[in-house]
Amino acid sequence: MFLKIKFLGAAREVGRSCIVLELSDVHKIMLDAGVKLTQTGVVYPLIEVPDIKEMDSVNAIFLSHAHLDHVGSLPYIEHLRVEAPIYATSPTIKLGKILLEDAYKIENHKNKVPYKHADLEKLSKYFQHVRYNKTYEINVGLNKIEYEFVDAGHIQGSASIFLKIKNKNEEKITTLIYTGDINSIDTQLLEKHYFYREDSDIERFKEVDCLILESTYSDKEHENRELIEKKFIETLKLRQKAGPVIVATFGVQRAQELLTLFEKNKLFEKYNIYLDGMAVKTTNTFLSESEFIINADLLRKAFRKVNHIHGFEERRIALKKRGIYITTSGMLSGGPVMSYLKELHDDPNTTILLTGYQCEGTNGRTLLELGYVEVDGRIFRPKCYFEKFDLSGHAGHKDLVKLVEKLKPKKVILNHGDESSILNFEKELLSKDVQVIAPKINEEIEL
Repeated sequence: MFLKIKFLGAAREVGRSCIVLELSDVHKIMLDAGVKLTQTGVVYPLIEVPDIKEMDSVNAIFLSHAHLDHVGSLPYIEHLRVEAPIYATSPTIKLGKILLEDAYKIENHKNKVPYKHADLEKLSKYFQHVRYNKTYEINVGLNKIEYEFVDAGHIQGSASIFLKIKNKNEEKITTLIYTGDINSIDTQLLEKHYFYREDSDIERFKEVDCLILESTYSDKEHENRELIEKKFIETLKLRQKAGPVIVATFGVQRAQELLTLFEKNKLFEKYNIYLDGMAVKTTNTFLSESEFIINADLLRKAFRKVNHIHGFEERRIALKKRGIYITTSGMLSGGPVMSYLKELHDDPNTTILLTGYQCEGTNGRTLLELGYVEVDGRIFRPKCYFEKFDLSGHAGHKDLVKLVEKLKPKKVILNHGDESSILNFEKELLSKDVQVIAPKINEEIEL
């Protein structure tokens, strides 16, 4: 059968994941619908005029997980009158709604958003709940599509998506795996990706026609997770003796991992620890969907002990107590962390600890590479101490290679990575006789 794959985002870049699969009868399905967050604003996939034709005949949308770079375009797609069911796990739906609501408030305050709040509200009627390791079936035009979600280990509810597509007029079945973002190690709250587990039934996923593989860390290896966490806790304790510690984190998964880590290390009994920003609301969601995480009891204990901050006045009072502030956003690109930067950037006794990936063009990346940040349109060169810890939710280089070798796909398509790392990874896989493509934005690939 004929299948055309087009990347409307996340091709040779991190952010705005959005892939359209055009089937043999012009019907389409979409994999993720994200945005790219930059210092100058939100960048959408190529679904805008004059490319609105890409949205014609989209009959189903599959979501890998709730991060904005994978779901942030959904209200805009609704605004373009794409009325299609949206398939996702329960945590992805709950967390996605929280992140989309927060993103709307922030972006609408800064710039004109290309959709209305009503579009965001309408999304609820399109969401369809999916469970892990269960096969579902839908009809799209003349095509029967079987789909299955497996645990990706990236954030709560994250999934890799397995598709079997058959045109009813043909015999051939086309198979495809879209990994989304994947993690190959156990963390404080999640088991590793299903494919990396010893008890996984990986045989039935082998030799798919196409593997669309995330490549965020395709050029890097991660340090041992336990050693990084130990170093992080030691640094935190040491720097807290000097002054306030800002722990910049992502509101979904990383904040909850940190709370669990703090509880394991009995930090709540020793320090004034505060949780600020969206992480307060998302942690409630994590606990309401506890079947999707491990160590839920530890997280519950930590959440009871940590001081919750709601709004400017509570933040102002907390800042006087020289505490440890777990706050969003993780890339210093918005949210309450900006208030902490504005207040404390000039204090050499203050510490900023970054806890994850820093995209190009974000304050976090600029701070690490150039030593400055932008707050409210002004440039600051923080005098405080800052350090990044690689508490990643993504598989590193060797485990990405291992996955390709395990699955033995007929074709590999690389996405969701910086251009230089993706192109180097493409060369490496080609040297191993793997059929591999590193598409550009808007490039079409035929299977």
